[in-house]
Amino acid sequence: MTLAFLTLGPMVIGYIAVSEIERSEGPKKWLWVVAPWLPILVSAGITWLLNWEGVICVVLALPIALFFSSIGGLIAHLAARYRRKLNRGTLAGIAMLPVLIAPLEMQAPRPRQIRTADTEIEIPATTQTVWNNIERVRTIGLWDLKPAWTRVIGFPRPIAATLSYEGVGGVRHASFEHG
Repeated sequence: MTLAFLTLGPMVIGYIAVSEIERSEGPKKWLWVVAPWLPILVSAGITWLLNWEGVICVVLALPIALFFSSIGGLIAHLAARYRRKLNRGTLAGIAMLPVLIAPLEMQAPRPRQIRTADTEIEIPATTQTVWNNIERVRTIGLWDLKPAWTRVIGFPRPIAATLSYEGVGGVRHASFEHG
């Protein structure tokens, strides 16, 4: 996901929504902020219904998208106020901004981080018993899992875990449903 998609896209949607309102209905102050929300909510709903994104992504992105769509709406109002006439060519150019900027954004180097986490839990069992239960996690069935909010919002269910090799430096590979 790019910043152009997450911020500039909603701004453009807000700009277009309010510019159309400015053209037809005249200024209604509350519409400058709220009118852009309808196309954002509709697109978020369609994205979720078509399973393009999970609920968690929609829920996390929605406040950001609503905020930036309102910013776009306010910019459209200011543009209409000072220019009084918005032509369709300007709207088309503005609508293309996220499409033009996103590929440029993808060229920026991405930070790469490798993190190490150390955790200690005291378990009343022999070392061999503990190791046998964490070395390779057997297939996890639906009956093995308690209900959790993570699955309600679309996070995939864990399936199993393996270890690349025994000993220090071994890497755990976890498998989740849907790949």
